[in-house]
Formats: sequence, structure tokens, C-alpha cells
Amino acid sequence: MSRTGNGHRKSTAGHTDFRIPCGRMSSMSGRWADITLEFTPEGKSIDEHKFDKETRMKPIILDKNYLQGTSQAKFQELSEQFQFIMPDVLFYELIKGHEPARSRCFRKFYQKSNQILVPSVPELLRKELGTHKSAGLPSEYLLPEESWQFNPELLEGTYILTDDQKVEIREIDAELDREANRLMDFTDFETLFPDLRTGTIEEREKYKSECKQSIADNIEELSNSLSKKFEPPYGATMPPKNILNKSWTLMRWFQIRLLFSLDIYDRYGAVDFSKWTQKQKEKLKEEKIKHDVLDMWYMILGVLQRSFATKENKLIKLYNLLCPDGMLLTE
Repeated sequence: MSRTGNGHRKSTAGHTDFRIPCGRMSSMSGRWADITLEFTPEGKSIDEHKFDKETRMKPIILDKNYLQGTSQAKFQELSEQFQFIMPDVLFYELIKGHEPARSRCFRKFYQKSNQILVPSVPELLRKELGTHKSAGLPSEYLLPEESWQFNPELLEGTYILTDDQKVEIREIDAELDREANRLMDFTDFETLFPDLRTGTIEEREKYKSECKQSIADNIEELSNSLSKKFEPPYGATMPPKNILNKSWTLMRWFQIRLLFSLDIYDRYGAVDFSKWTQKQKEKLKEEKIKHDVLDMWYMILGVLQRSFATKENKLIKLYNLLCPDGMLLTE
């Protein structure tokens, strides 16, 4: 093995074994940084990585819960039917994990060359804001398996992150923290749904159910809200609201964020986080809300792909709400 100048490890066959996605995750609150999610030493853009998706088995977005909760034998059996996709968020979670769980998960992919990465949600969002066109299905950016492979040390449990890779991980950590803060800010949320604190318990439950269904179904209203409340950075402009639909990452991101905010609002009794101490907010964010953000990133990609593998009950319910005719793998 030799290490190239840009941090790739290459095998004697010339394959890329492992790379932490380079570049900075973007801040969805307004200050976006460029993302260069490089799968190969050439660092091609995501457009250059498109290829004929008809040549593959049925692609399905995989979350950590499903990967960890499925035996290697069962996973390999299913790999004969599905092309399991490792999204950027799963790769991030695994690479931050501990042994032996980390290598156990990577070995499940290795057996059937199911070692596929797709761009992150922030990169797809950046693409849409730059082009005013839908980024399309995550699976449109899959790489052929023969173009790369995982570093064997990831499978053996001996891989050690470099200092540069640790910096990149901290940048993703920071984006996770920012998104968690946004999920805990209900200012716009309460403007959209003003009656969440009024009425009897039964009336509030009925209203919350109606809110969820409205978020899932009412694309025109969501487009109007998104156009009014979201200001792209660096002088970028929002796509015209009349072209936004469920195929857009931007629309699914806004939609799913609202649903997760409603869930948090419900779980914590419509609490006013502005009255919490900083220590209280940080504790909740570290123990609960950051996990919600990771789930949100999985859900966005799964709904966009219209195929999702998860065993988590909350995600199953949300997926069925947003994509009732999509494919859902839970066993």
C-alpha cells in the first residue's frame, strides 16, 4: 500500500481503498462552504460520477440501525436482491465508531462488493441552489464497485484516522451541532402551526396529526413557506417556488425538518428552550437531538430514493407518511 499526496490509500491494483469525504459540510443556516465529496483521486464532481442506474440491482438507502441489527448472513442474502447504499451519514457514524462494532459493520459490505457511497445531503442541496434543478435520486451518483474499495484495515479493525481526517470529522461534528440547534429553535415552527398549545389534550393530538399530514401532503404551502423563510448564502437565489416538488432535496429537507421539529416539540411538552440554562440545552442536544439530526439525514436520502432500510420505529412511521408507495425494508 502507498499513500497518495491527497490522503488516499491505493492498492497495487490502483483502487482507492478508503477516503474520508473531503471538504467542509455546509451550514444550512446561511453560511455555506463548498463541498468536494471525492470518491477517487481525481476528485470529480458528482455530475461526472453519473452512470446507467439500470445496470444495477434495486438501490436502497441503508441506515446504521438496520446495518447493525442484521446478521452478516442475512445481509449477504439480501445483497443478492438489493444494492445497499452506504450514505455519507452512515460512513460518518461508522468511522467515528469503536471496535469491534466498526469493523463488523464494514465486513458486511465487503463480502458482496456492496461498498457504495453517495453524496451528502448538504452537497445535494448546494447543487440544487447552484443549478435551480432537482439533484435527482441519490443512486444516480453511485460509483461502479470496481473503481474503489475499503481500506482492509477498516475490516481488520486496525485503521487509525490521520490528523487531517480528524479535522474533517470535526467539521461534520460542527454541522451536526448547528443543525441540532436549529431543530431546537421553534420560532418559525410556531408561526406555521400556531395552535399547538391550545385546546384540550385530545384537540392538541388531533391538531398535531393534521399538522403532520399537512406537512406530508401540502407541497404548495411548503414551497411558499420555504421561499419566504430560507435565504441562500453567497448571493445564491432560491429556485422559483412553482418548480419545487417532492423530487427536490431542498423540499424534502425542509419538509422532514418540520416533522422532526414537531416530534421534538411533542416529546418535550412544548417546552420553551429559551428559558433553559446552557448546560441543560447542551445535555439534551448531546444525548437526544444530535441523534435526531442523523436520523433526519438518513430519512431525507431514503425518501428521495423511495427505498429505505431501517428498523427504527419512528423512521418507519415517518417514511410511511412521506412515501406510502415506496419500498421499506425492516426485517
